[in-house]
Amino acid sequence: MRLFRKFAGARLLFLGILALVLLGGAVLLFFTAPRLLPPILLAERTLALAAAVRVCAQDALPESKLARLTLAIALPLAGAAICFFFRPLRGDGAPPPRARGSDGAARLAKVAGARLSAAESADYYPTGEAWRAPFLADLAAAEHEIFLEYYIVAEGVLWGEILRILRERAACGVRVNLLFDAFGCALTLPARFVREMRGAGICAKPFRALAPRASAARRDHRKLAVIDGRTVYVGGINLADEYVGEKLRFGHWKDSALRLTGGIACDFRQMFLRTWGGENPPPVRRGTCGAAQSGHTMSAAALSDDAEGRAPRAFARLLHELCGRAEKRLWLFTPYLVPDSATMRALMRAAAGGTDVRVAVPYIADKRAVYLLTKRCARILEGGGVKVRAYLPGFLHAKSVVCDGKYAVVGSWNLDCRSLYAQAECGALVEDARLAADLERDFEQTWVQSAPVPKARGTEKLRAALLLPFYALI
Repeated sequence: MRLFRKFAGARLLFLGILALVLLGGAVLLFFTAPRLLPPILLAERTLALAAAVRVCAQDALPESKLARLTLAIALPLAGAAICFFFRPLRGDGAPPPRARGSDGAARLAKVAGARLSAAESADYYPTGEAWRAPFLADLAAAEHEIFLEYYIVAEGVLWGEILRILRERAACGVRVNLLFDAFGCALTLPARFVREMRGAGICAKPFRALAPRASAARRDHRKLAVIDGRTVYVGGINLADEYVGEKLRFGHWKDSALRLTGGIACDFRQMFLRTWGGENPPPVRRGTCGAAQSGHTMSAAALSDDAEGRAPRAFARLLHELCGRAEKRLWLFTPYLVPDSATMRALMRAAAGGTDVRVAVPYIADKRAVYLLTKRCARILEGGGVKVRAYLPGFLHAKSVVCDGKYAVVGSWNLDCRSLYAQAECGALVEDARLAADLERDFEQTWVQSAPVPKARGTEKLRAALLLPFYALI
C-alpha cells in the first residue's frame, strides 16, 4: 500500500505515462506505417510551435512558462494540450498598494490585501502534540457552530477523537461544516465518507471533486478551524495521526499551529463561508463575532489566497514586503524550499542588507523529487548569504515566518510555486512581541537540532537537472 501511495502521488507521474505512450506509438508507426510518420511529425511541430507562441504571450510566472515550453518541445502533442487547456501559474505583476501615513501591521495588511483587525489572544503551539488537547477542548465547548477546512483528513486515532466530539456537538444542535480537499484526501477517506457524515449530522463536502480536468495544483491547502466565530486555529497541522505523533512517518513530525481569539475570528469565519459557497448561516450569539473586547488587544490580519489564480497573492506580497522591511532577523520554517526566482532574490537581498535570514527545512524528505530541488535552492540561497539548515530528527512541516521580534506569520503556505501562486491557503499575521518571542524560541530550539543541508551526490545532481525545467509544476 505504501508503494502504491508513493507511485500514485508522484507529481510528474502523468507526464511520464504520456511520454511512454507517445514513444510506444512512434515505435509502432515506424514498423507498421512508416509513410505516416513525416506528416504526423510535421503536424506535431506545428502544434508545438502554436503552443509555444501562446505560452510566450501569456501573463504567467517565468518558471511556469519554462515548464510549458519544455513540455511542448519534449512531448509535442501532450505538451501542447497542456499549454492550451491548463491554466498557468500567474505571478503578481501589479505593484503593491501604497499605504500613505501607515506603518507596522497596517502597512503589511494593506500590502497583502487584507483587513487589519485585532486579536484578544494568540497562543502558539510548536508541535502537534501541544496543539491536540486545546483543539479538542475548544471543539467540545462549541455552542453554535464548528467550521473545519483541511487539506487532509485521515481515518485514525486523531480523527476518531474529533469525530466523537463532532457527533456529540451536532446532536446538541451545533452546526458542523467540514470542507476537505478531494485530491488531498483521495487516499485517506473512503468514498462513503460524505454519506456517513450526513448520517452523523455533519455537513461535509469535498473541494473540487476529482475529475479528468481537475487541477492538482489548484487545491484547497488550508488548515483552518473556526469555532463559534470566536476561536480560530490556523497553521500546518492536518487532521491525521502523523501530525500528533500517533503514527511515525519520516522520523519526528515537526509542525506548528496558532490559536487566535477576538475580532479576527470573524474574518476567518467569512473566509470559510466564501470558500464553502457564500452561504448565509444563522447568526452566532451577539458579541461573539465582532471587535475584540478585552483590554489587551494586538493588531492582526487574516490572510487568504484562493485557488482561482487571482492577483494579488497575499503571502507572496507579504513575504517580499517583510524581506524589504526586516532589519535584524527574518526566520522561516518551510517543508519545501522551491520558490520562484523573485522570492529567492528577495531573500538574498535581505541577507545582503545585513539581515539575519535563516530558513529551516526537513532533513528527512517525504517527496524525493522536491527535496532534490530543495537542496539546489538551499545552495543558491547560501551563496547569497541566507543560512539554511535541515531538521535532523525528521520531517519539518511547520510553515511560519518571524521578523525582527515583532511580526509573526503562521499559516499553510509552503515556499514553493504551488503555495505561493496557485493553491487556496490561509494564515494569520500578528504584530505582538510576546508571540514573536515564542516563535523565535521555537526556531532557535529547532536550529540547534539542525545541520547543514546535505550536498547532492552525482546522481542526485543529474536528476535535479532533469527536474529543473518543471519545478514550477512540482
